[in-house]
Amino acid sequence: MPNSPQIYTFKRWIFIKKHLNQICMQQYSDELLDCLRLILSPTVLQPIEDCVRAWIENQVGPAMEQKIIQAARYPETQELWGDTLALCGDVRAMAQAISYSCDEISQAWINGEEDKAYRYLWTTLHSHFSTMRYSNDITGASQARNWTIIEKAIRQLQNANEQDVPALYFKDPAYLAPLILKQCGTKLRDVKTVKGVLAYLYAFLPQEDIEMDFKLFDYNNHTQEIMQILLAYLNQADSQLSAEEKTAVKLQYFDDYPTMTDQAFKTRYGFSRSTHKNRLKKALVKLNTYLSQYFSGMEESHGI
Repeated sequence: MPNSPQIYTFKRWIFIKKHLNQICMQQYSDELLDCLRLILSPTVLQPIEDCVRAWIENQVGPAMEQKIIQAARYPETQELWGDTLALCGDVRAMAQAISYSCDEISQAWINGEEDKAYRYLWTTLHSHFSTMRYSNDITGASQARNWTIIEKAIRQLQNANEQDVPALYFKDPAYLAPLILKQCGTKLRDVKTVKGVLAYLYAFLPQEDIEMDFKLFDYNNHTQEIMQILLAYLNQADSQLSAEEKTAVKLQYFDDYPTMTDQAFKTRYGFSRSTHKNRLKKALVKLNTYLSQYFSGMEESHGI
């Protein structure tokens, strides 16, 4: 278990997620996928739990333990690997999380759709590790509570408006955030703005059209810090983003534009919402590269 109540702070979580991806996906994902492919349409949890337990005990755990040993000269790095390993401690909870998408993961792997299988698996594991992060870290209690309230609000909004509003809108953070803030803003702790709600939606809401596992969206209590880094980069004359891409990022994350229809959006901004999303996708790829370099530099300066 983590030995500090603030072990999973923003900067540490970035490094820990990289460690988790390195071991669980880059090194040992195939071993787990080969086991899961034998379990289609599971009726009991035990077979999946057996797969996960063997995976943790025989591959993931020993690999992380070896990293801990290798980092003996660097106490900070050693502690990070220890806190990474702690997130893999609840095998049954991990198996439960995987069971929800086991069919999709296994079928994609059997069909030779490797990228899809990897994507499904990492999305599932990322969600599980995020949950364990909050379970292990007492500073995450209020975030977990806030997300429970937001999830309930989304369901209520969808049930009340499913006849009038396209289902896609309920996966769109820009559409949901102002409605959620209006409906339950007084119940949320330390969240008073649309941007605050957006931080939760981008951290937890599954995204289908834009890959949201960028460091950009790991806000938590550090929204302002990330925003300052991004704004400084957007204002650099030599940044890799085009003028249109900069506009898309600023519109999406820095301007509280109101909820509106696609036609109203086009009338107001002079381009369609799909054009906006396409520009945003391209910008996010570039921003992810920039942030990876930024935090890699930070990591190297800490000897990690």
